[in-house]
Amino acid sequence: MRNELPSTHREAAVLELKSKLAAAENTHTLEKKPKQSVTEGDRQLEKEKDILRKELQALKKENKLLKENNAVANRKKEHYACEIKRLNKVLQDALTIGSSLHSEDLGKCKCRGSHAEMRTEVECHKQQPDYQWNALNQLPPHVQHKAHGFSSESKFNL
Repeated sequence: MRNELPSTHREAAVLELKSKLAAAENTHTLEKKPKQSVTEGDRQLEKEKDILRKELQALKKENKLLKENNAVANRKKEHYACEIKRLNKVLQDALTIGSSLHSEDLGKCKCRGSHAEMRTEVECHKQQPDYQWNALNQLPPHVQHKAHGFSSESKFNL
């Protein structure tokens, strides 16, 4: 009986079906695009995560290296401080012995002069280690933190 429909009805039905088909295709296309953009967004996020993971690994390596260097520097500092104390004691003992010898020999100006020079040198050497260890406090804060083994990473439990 469909064949018996007038041509205008058929044309209208065809037009209706075409418009429904076009609408369905548009809906399908619109549904597809957000999925693609989400996929592209996910890819971009994954790339950013990967970059951040690599940066974090690099920062962890740098932090480990800085901690190792700091430990070595602290051991050297302790060694030098002990050595300076030992040398100062030896020098002080030498000055004490020299002082008792010089007091017996008051007539010799040359000895007195060198004794005074030795005392001046001892004081100078004592001040040098103090300056060296306090010099870190004269550095800018961000350098002090690095020198003392602190960094921004310590804020995060890495």
